[in-house]
Amino acid sequence: MRLKTVFILLSLTLLSQAAVANDNIIGGSIGYGAQNFNLKYDANDGDTVPFDVYYRHMLSDYMGVEAGYTRSSDGILSDFASMLSTAYVSSYGGPRLSLYGQYPLSHGNALYAKVGVAYHDVAYTVKDVKHHESKVGGDLQVGWEKRFHNGMGINVGYQFAHSSILTMNNLYVGTSYRF
Repeated sequence: MRLKTVFILLSLTLLSQAAVANDNIIGGSIGYGAQNFNLKYDANDGDTVPFDVYYRHMLSDYMGVEAGYTRSSDGILSDFASMLSTAYVSSYGGPRLSLYGQYPLSHGNALYAKVGVAYHDVAYTVKDVKHHESKVGGDLQVGWEKRFHNGMGINVGYQFAHSSILTMNNLYVGTSYRF
C-alpha cells in the first residue's frame, strides 16, 4: 500500500507542475488482448478487455510525460478458462507513469512510443478464498496517431505490460484531445 501511495503522489506532483502549460492532452482507449497471470496460488491465462485513461504533458513537439490508469475485465475466453482453473481473477488495475515520444510522418500523423512503469494490482479468488497481489512492472506501448486541427486525435496501438504476476499483450484504439 505504501508503494502505491508514493507512486500516486509522485505522479500528481509531476503533473501539477505541468498542467499550467498549453500542451496538455487527455485521452482514453479500449482494447482486446491476452493476459497471463502468474499468481501465488495458481496461474490463469485468457483474454482481456482493457480500458486506459491518461493525461499527457508535452515537454517539446516530440516528447512528453504521461500518467494514466488501466483497468481490465475478462474477455469471453477468460470466462471459459476460469471454469477450468482453480483461480478466478476478479479485477486488475493500476496507475502508470510513462515517457512519451513521437516521430512525425506528415502533418497530423505520427508514430509514437510510451515507455514506463505500472503498478499492477490483482484481486482473485482461489477455492472461494479471496487473495490480493500487487507488483510494479514495465509498460510499453507503440502505435500510430492522427491529430486533427481542432485538437481531437485518434490512435491505434499495441501494449505490452509485464511484472512478476502479470503479462499483457493488447491491441487498442483510442481518442484524445489536445488543449
